Amino acid sequence: DADIEQIKKEFYPAAFGSVAPYMRKMMDSWEDYPNRVPADNDIADWLQLTEEAYNKAPNEKIRNRINQVKLYLHYIVLFRNLKKNPTQDNLFTTLNYAWRNFETAAFATLPAMVSLGNYSGFKGMGWYDNPNQPWKSDSRPYTEQELERAFREDRQTIRKTEGITKFNADKNFVRLTDIVNAQASQYPQSGTGTWGNTEYIIRISKKSPENYVELTSGYAANPAVDRPVRIILYKIDDAEKQSPLMRATQTQKNSKERFSLAPLAPGLYRLRVEDEKKMFVLKFSPGIAYSITIRPEEKLLTSTVAGYNIFYFYVPAGVKRFQVSKTVSLLMESPSGRVLSHENGAEETFVVDVKKGEEGIWKIYKQSGLLYFEGIPPYLGTDPARMLVPAYLKK
Repeated sequence: DADIEQIKKEFYPAAFGSVAPYMRKMMDSWEDYPNRVPADNDIADWLQLTEEAYNKAPNEKIRNRINQVKLYLHYIVLFRNLKKNPTQDNLFTTLNYAWRNFETAAFATLPAMVSLGNYSGFKGMGWYDNPNQPWKSDSRPYTEQELERAFREDRQTIRKTEGITKFNADKNFVRLTDIVNAQASQYPQSGTGTWGNTEYIIRISKKSPENYVELTSGYAANPAVDRPVRIILYKIDDAEKQSPLMRATQTQKNSKERFSLAPLAPGLYRLRVEDEKKMFVLKFSPGIAYSITIRPEEKLLTSTVAGYNIFYFYVPAGVKRFQVSKTVSLLMESPSGRVLSHENGAEETFVVDVKKGEEGIWKIYKQSGLLYFEGIPPYLGTDPARMLVPAYLKK
């Protein structure tokens, strides 16, 4: 029952004095951070905030505390380097940095040395594989001079990409076809296999006994928690999800179950699927328009149980670039036919520059794994003719 906001109001000024706003802004951004591999734009922001706080800190005690944050941020940069370029040299550098900061408590050094070593793909590099690992050969405590040099290099290396627009979620939606033309023959559809909690925006155009949602689940061989998959439906303006209009559970393994939406009046609704990683495939009756909501706190996680996934998203006119975070596999195709291939199985975040003539409907295919994007409206469709987008885009 603690008042978290009050604790923050007391902690940040006590710890960082007059530069508390810089540190709080950075740490607040970490609370619901969506990317497992931080994006360069975000790292650049954190480095800048930390540098400003350090330079304006009123005394040595506060600068020492900020140095602890710098130690952590440099580890983030090394982790980013390792994920972008998983070489043995990058792994060695990261593990040695964790080893030399073993006693500083600036970040979780032992889990880093265990997990990164064991799951790096380089045999024998883990903490428990060899008590005399080569990356332990330099045991000198990391010095303040080394930290300052590393921090300066990080500031020079990690560059911010400007021009990524923020698009907010909305309560008013229109069909994408109210904005752009979408010929059905140009946009093939696939089944969509999904893991974990997933939210949809749906629009009922006509109250009808033919309205339904169909769910199949239980594709995972050994789910960590064997609970039924739940469907919960809310009004569109029930953002806090306090008053569900419908609840349903799907318990039969690999069996289609239909749940009627006949009682629903015309309008917009939020439909949430709560899944304990059993995997599911969801379908709506033909008269229902819908989109998947892309949310930072619960990134979309898909599987190939229904084949490789095909999605569509909308890039409005004026968007210069956007940012994508993914794991496993992803191909994208712009309206002009340009294909961007990321089938490398890597976990990565990258920026896409939108070229002339590429505003409109983009296609995602051969997709599997986690998916999140920024700089475009946060909605995905499986059929552009039925896809919903914020109404403000029509203006």
